[in-house]
Amino acid sequence: MYKGIFFDLDGTIADTELVVIMTMLSFVETYTPNQKVTLHQLLKISGPPIKDTLHQYFPNEDVEKLIPEFATKAREFYPKYAVAFPHINAVIQRLKERGIATGIVTSKLRLNALLTLDVIGMKDTFDWIITLDEVKHPKPNPDGLHRCLQHFQLNPEEVLFVGDTIYDYQAGKNAGVDTALVTWSLRSFDASVQPTFWIDDFATFFETIARKH
Repeated sequence: MYKGIFFDLDGTIADTELVVIMTMLSFVETYTPNQKVTLHQLLKISGPPIKDTLHQYFPNEDVEKLIPEFATKAREFYPKYAVAFPHINAVIQRLKERGIATGIVTSKLRLNALLTLDVIGMKDTFDWIITLDEVKHPKPNPDGLHRCLQHFQLNPEEVLFVGDTIYDYQAGKNAGVDTALVTWSLRSFDASVQPTFWIDDFATFFETIARKH
């Protein structure tokens, strides 16, 4: 069994797709009201660093100013739309009972990450959280995972990182840790993406990762 299992937040343990979509729609209405966006486009927003996404949608705006504004606007939608994926609470409880370190490595700002966890009923659940404003480089850079390894004094081979996007997968690979991708992601992966595990349901999480350990 691993000594540390770390998780991405959005799309992995928290379903926040509607939060991000509603926030982006409000930004489009404010900054580019004549721009049309499709659901297909909106579903691609989560995952990449928000700086890159905002630059793509609003190239004529100061992205550094938009980032905190986006985070502030999103806080209006978390209480209504953010929910935890089924069985994640039971998974974390079981990990704690086994003495396995738990953490979150997210590309969200800390204030919004903590709000998300509060809204989905997982406040103070994880042993450690590393957020966008606490790393030099966001995923797929392994900076956040390296800081987790350092914090818990773990070696890469002792850790599993669970995410839902190509950025999570690449961050895990770049950090030298085992990777797991959840299959409920709204994004597809090409054949080159081969995580250590595919997670179909948190209800069968331990049976899945036991295939290696």
